[in-house]
Amino acid sequence: MFKRTHSSAVTVPIFYLFSAVVLISFTKESIYSIYDEEINDALYFTLLSLGISHLIYAVLIRKIYLFSIELYSRFYLNFIFFEMIQLILSVFIFYYYPKETIAISILIHFCFILLYLYERKILK
Repeated sequence: MFKRTHSSAVTVPIFYLFSAVVLISFTKESIYSIYDEEINDALYFTLLSLGISHLIYAVLIRKIYLFSIELYSRFYLNFIFFEMIQLILSVFIFYYYPKETIAISILIHFCFILLYLYERKILK
């Protein structure tokens, strides 16, 4: 028989790892491209801490999946809740700074929510 795989256990950590590398490495460039403002300490440390939290989230998702697939399946609601918080925060930021990078972030978080809901329904 075919082994059921969780595509979210691969795609979501890769996205968040890539996002963390970009936010940590290119914080100054991210501030210019998103906010069109001069660098101040609040924006710099906000994006830096967001990059670090994305890195931690990517490692946690992958470690939970490698530890136990059953445990990973039990965490679907937590993952959906986290993605919904990220989606709401992205919409809030987009309201004040309507940039295409934030709109793409909204789309990606919405797609991750759909992916988690689909896997939760199919892989039960």
